Amino acid sequence: MDRCSFIHLLPPGLILILVFCLVISVPEIHTQSMNWDYFSIGGTSNIHRENDILYGVSNGIIKSIDNGKTWTKIFSSYNFNYLTIDKTGNFYAIDENQNYSDRIVKSTDKGITWQEILPYSSYIPFIEVDSLNSIWAGVGNILYHSSNSGSTWVTKTFSTQCRAIAFYGSKAILNTDDLYLSSDYGNNWSVIVTNQEFRAIRFDKNGSIYCARDYYYTPGVLIRSVNNGISWDTLLNTNTYGLYFHGDSIYAVTGSPYTSGDIYISTISDTNWKLCGGFSDGVTSMEFIGPYILVGSTHGYY
Repeated sequence: MDRCSFIHLLPPGLILILVFCLVISVPEIHTQSMNWDYFSIGGTSNIHRENDILYGVSNGIIKSIDNGKTWTKIFSSYNFNYLTIDKTGNFYAIDENQNYSDRIVKSTDKGITWQEILPYSSYIPFIEVDSLNSIWAGVGNILYHSSNSGSTWVTKTFSTQCRAIAFYGSKAILNTDDLYLSSDYGNNWSVIVTNQEFRAIRFDKNGSIYCARDYYYTPGVLIRSVNNGISWDTLLNTNTYGLYFHGDSIYAVTGSPYTSGDIYISTISDTNWKLCGGFSDGVTSMEFIGPYILVGSTHGYY
């Protein structure tokens, strides 16, 4: 069965993340018809699976023990906009206020209680965990790194805002106005692409680098390097704001992160694309659960 054909809309109560943007006109694109159900939710943000439990963000922390059929709010005080979970089960969330001054909080009891580990400062677009279970956060133009679950931090300052980071074993890529590569767990960084301002950056399962740019940083494009940024191939010449991988499959989201999202699927060994679905609000996340693909949006989920 084609991977696109088993995308389903999930039962009420599912919530997912919010990120990037685009609109499409790409070569070798085919359309596969399928049915989508839409579930409207007051606020949406990203979902994480830990064992058989799903955790998400919706004006606090929510939890599902039945693959998203029903949800329970377990914490509702902070204005969270992002959640990540490390390999030992610690939760980390970005807690934002109305003045683009964010902080990072941590929970050691699955989201029941929280403590501050990085105080309010600048806008924080990400907090991520690497293969060594270290924590990385972008705070303005400063990259924060903690190897002890946020007890202490070391920092490195870049010339422009740290927008996104991704990991593959000992390798890492960091997106500012330039794209940086580290081959030693983030200890040293070198520029591999200058003045590009990508919206999304990812590694595939083989360690190839993918970078997507949308209309905000025109022109839109999706490119790939199989040799650590020495050379690049263009996969899509269109606004692309979301990238997700599942096995050999690549899912590219095009349109606008706030108003529209089309999802195209290809594979890491192919350059042909199939349209899997088009949505009237921004796609914020994708999560793969068994035979299902959960698509989060700015107002609900599919």
